[in-house]
Amino acid sequence: MINKHAQDFDDLLKGYQPFKVRMIQQAAGIALAFFKTSFVNQGFTDSTLQKWPSRKGGARNKGRATLIDRGILKRSIRIKSSTITGATIGIDPAIKYAEIHNFGGTIPLTPKMRRFFWAMFYKFGGGNKRTANNEQALFWRNLALSKNSEITIPKRQFIGDSRTLDKKVFAYVTQELGKFLKV
Repeated sequence: MINKHAQDFDDLLKGYQPFKVRMIQQAAGIALAFFKTSFVNQGFTDSTLQKWPSRKGGARNKGRATLIDRGILKRSIRIKSSTITGATIGIDPAIKYAEIHNFGGTIPLTPKMRRFFWAMFYKFGGGNKRTANNEQALFWRNLALSKNSEITIPKRQFIGDSRTLDKKVFAYVTQELGKFLKV
């Protein structure tokens, strides 16, 4: 008996490799968009949205979204590699503060940082250490005079494992496999 579907099967195998590469690239694009949406949602979605703690910093930060100053952190999320075996989404290594924002942690307060805080105080406060003209200057003065030896940065995750993302990618892959196999 002659197998009538042998040619169909061979054609399917030939098309599988480019199909798989395209699927991995598309799934990476879905993940990239998902992670960037954290900045819009102001929190990370695993099973549910977990809002980020609000920012501090006085008048300059009122009404401004958390983790967004100039958008550098959000724009640094990229597809780092995409191969036949998988894709990797990551942060530009030049963005040194990305890890501490994503995982939280502490930063030691150095004398150099305190000098910077005083410079910012003078910039916003007018130069007299005892009186400040505005809330922003008071924020910088309080940092400079802080008795703490470190600054605690709360966890504001924007990239990582997510059940919601897994479901989105699974739904996409299932749909595309159905089209590819003409089911």
